[in-house]
Amino acid sequence: MGKPILPSDPANPSGQDRRERGAMNEMSKRMGECGKAYKDSLDNITFLAVNAKQYEFLTSPDAVAMLLADLGQVVAQIMNRGGLWLFTGYIKPAYQQGTGKANASIANQSKLYAEARPLETLLTSPPYLKRLAMLRGRVFNDMAGITSDIATTLARTLTQGLADGVGPLEIARRITDSTGIVERRARNIARTETGEALREGRLAETEDAQSLGILVGVMHLSALSPTTRVDHAERHGVICTVQEEREWYAAKPGRRNNCKCSPSEMLLNADGTPVFGDVVERTQAARAKFVETAREGKSEA
Repeated sequence: MGKPILPSDPANPSGQDRRERGAMNEMSKRMGECGKAYKDSLDNITFLAVNAKQYEFLTSPDAVAMLLADLGQVVAQIMNRGGLWLFTGYIKPAYQQGTGKANASIANQSKLYAEARPLETLLTSPPYLKRLAMLRGRVFNDMAGITSDIATTLARTLTQGLADGVGPLEIARRITDSTGIVERRARNIARTETGEALREGRLAETEDAQSLGILVGVMHLSALSPTTRVDHAERHGVICTVQEEREWYAAKPGRRNNCKCSPSEMLLNADGTPVFGDVVERTQAARAKFVETAREGKSEA
């Protein structure tokens, strides 16, 4: 049997950069459409210039309320166009890829596993489909929250502008700013959930391999790039259990955010040491070199 299959690009262990960019760009596009709808709606409100900076709006409050209700429906249509697009187009493929990567790597190390869990059978198994359904539910909640956030924020921005007595150009500028704030949060969710799906697909399949009596853990792989967080870099090459890997992410709020790290499945000996110790040694040597270089850079700054 062969060795663990490591990422082809050490600077992108999860391999999700392109998919994450796609999810973020699609999110930005839809956010832009929402913002435009609110700015276009200003044409339906009658403004009266009191002076150079002060305006009154002559449209009745009831009409404004109806306008906001209609805009809320427009936002829902924009964000839900194509169904649960974030899941079907990005999260589900990332999870499936993670499962496939784990399957290939463990199968390369264990003949027992390779014979017991062919990928085509795995992807139609009830446990796998149940996990996908749970993931879909989580993304549904994320999208519902994002949709509510953008609609509520832009409605508040528009009505506050009317209350402040500013003109349509100023309200439009405020809508643009508010859209950008919500967009950044939404892009972060899209990126984070995509990378998390890849990692969870790998971890869940590693757990299933253990149910066959195979001793397998995971080795944490970090990007080791200039933007890598210190705690992520320090974990590069650490061997742990699936539960320990999950607990590490859960131990610090925001640790999952924008994370490029990935677990790599490692066959273990009875005493818990990796079967392929040379792979681990090389990985840990890369971590030591990265940390040393980072410290030298700080001392020179």
